[in-house]
Amino acid sequence: MFLLYLPYVISLLLGYFLIALIFRQRNKISFFLHIFLAGGLGLGLSGHMTFLSFVIFDQLNPAFIIITNLVLLGLFLGTHLYLGLKNKEFGLTFKNLHWKPFIPIIVLILVAVPLWIHSHFYAFGGWDAWSTWNLKAKIMFLGGTHWKNLFDPLLWRASPHYPLLLPSIINWGWLFVNETTHRAPVFTAFTFSFMTVGLLYLSLKRITKSIYAILTPIALLTLPLFIKLSFSQYSDILVSYYLLASVFCLIMAKVENIKPYSFLSGLFIGLMGFAKSEGLLAAGILIALVIPYIYWKNNSQDKKKLVGLFLLGAALTLIPTALFYLFYSPGNQTVIDGLSSPTKPVTLFRAKLIGSFYIMELISPKWNGLWIILFVGILVSKLRSLKPDLIIIPIFLTGYFLVIMNLQFLTLKGWRRWFLIILIMCG
Repeated sequence: MFLLYLPYVISLLLGYFLIALIFRQRNKISFFLHIFLAGGLGLGLSGHMTFLSFVIFDQLNPAFIIITNLVLLGLFLGTHLYLGLKNKEFGLTFKNLHWKPFIPIIVLILVAVPLWIHSHFYAFGGWDAWSTWNLKAKIMFLGGTHWKNLFDPLLWRASPHYPLLLPSIINWGWLFVNETTHRAPVFTAFTFSFMTVGLLYLSLKRITKSIYAILTPIALLTLPLFIKLSFSQYSDILVSYYLLASVFCLIMAKVENIKPYSFLSGLFIGLMGFAKSEGLLAAGILIALVIPYIYWKNNSQDKKKLVGLFLLGAALTLIPTALFYLFYSPGNQTVIDGLSSPTKPVTLFRAKLIGSFYIMELISPKWNGLWIILFVGILVSKLRSLKPDLIIIPIFLTGYFLVIMNLQFLTLKGWRRWFLIILIMCG
């Protein structure tokens, strides 16, 4: 059983020591924030290295993947220890810990116990899990040199145009047990779900300085729909996590003028682009917004460095995404172009349908009134979300809504769970 979780431990350490190197001044990032960012960063990098195995060897190469992960971990750890000895301090973020920060994390762990239990009753996930993500993962793991069959347009129901971060992470989880056990997808889904709510609490606590920040993740962990989507093993939770991580780090980079946060935000942006097509769309919007956001009402002299580090991080982690779309993706097989289709043309009825969907979704009982509470909270806060430091969130959400609505209007494509993504950001 331990071997199943070993890859996740390696990824956590990989992300932890990489962030430790990025943040040489330890007081700039708290211990728990360090941990919750490290988990997603490490798993994303391990997923990238798994995909590069297919690029280089045209098949899954366990030795390459394991050795590469361990070499990078050794490099990050060794460099960290060397710099610590050189500066006569190790500065690990848990040296000056107090007991109080543990309380909300323990509360989140306890509230997340039902999610962990119920995920095992839904072991193979929802429709998109066993027909898309887990199917891709098994083809990659068992297919040998025939793994590219997953791009066959005949498998259009499996969305062959989707990028492969989630299946690659699942393959990484299977390597040490050498079998396609359902426990790896289950644990991956739970891990990203818990990291998302944990990061949501920590980011809200950091920005608002309020003890009530804990209420938002608790509300999500007790929302039946969020629970169901969390253990459904979909890639949407990866997009939600990386979007939250990138936006939070970008806000911290501007507000506190901490350059490592800007580089880290770029890294998360690139990982989000490899999680799903909608993630790449969100990444493109954020990259377009980064320059005006950093420069607007910012008296810092480091604006160019902040933008440059962000773009550098994004460029590094977008490499697998670029390789995927340049050499592997067969194009979207699941849409009908409404501008050229004689049977499914763009009509005013479709526009009305899109508008009515928003209304019905927002008032749907499945959300337990959470959207109404959210909008009331925005009004009660006197639109503090429009402050210069936070303005990127409403601007991004507006741009994302408009682009999604335009795509839905021009192409006949089923609505997906990007409402979950919007909910996480509105939190």
